[in-house]
Amino acid sequence: MARFAIVKNHLYLVDYASLKYFDIADALSPSYEGTIKIEEGIETVFSYGDRLFIGSMSGVHIFDIANPQSPQPISVYRHIVACDPVVVSGDYAYATLRSAGCRQWGADLLDVIDVSDISNPVNVKSLPMTGPYGLGVSDTLLFVCDGSRGLLVFNIKNPADPVLFNQIDAVHGYDVIPLPERKTIIVTGAKGIYQYDYSDPYHIQYLSAVHVE
Repeated sequence: MARFAIVKNHLYLVDYASLKYFDIADALSPSYEGTIKIEEGIETVFSYGDRLFIGSMSGVHIFDIANPQSPQPISVYRHIVACDPVVVSGDYAYATLRSAGCRQWGADLLDVIDVSDISNPVNVKSLPMTGPYGLGVSDTLLFVCDGSRGLLVFNIKNPADPVLFNQIDAVHGYDVIPLPERKTIIVTGAKGIYQYDYSDPYHIQYLSAVHVE
């Protein structure tokens, strides 16, 4: 569900098998710059600093965008075949793997990946999930949409060892967008879009919703 990333004056877009990039310095007249073929099963893209982390059904592809007009592949973290969104904070990336709707032999996991050596990403932990979708990170908090379990909130003060400490089971979320400056999260779900205040992460407060049929 996160197929776009904007970094400075460039837009990066992933489709099923490739990365496309555009110059958007002139917002009214974006300019297509190129396409990089990656592999089939590409699903999400997440930007962090001068890096793009691209999730696929079989791994996480890392690109260098220090030169935004010429993305360069750095490395690939491989995992079992499953749907795979990914986010990054500091030296660690977090990827959810979901079997439902992807491959019948997949798994339902939250993978913790050490990316301190960007050329050699390494899995350091995998936590069992029910049916995870999107995820978001804000400082020492990791939010994970886990299907019927609702929205899970992890403490990542120790980034290699996420600790589950809160859960909002009232919403079946597909994706979560933290807004750190406002201490709110936006959750998209099966029945609408929800907004919560997480200024006290132990007592997350419902704010509003837009419901859809």
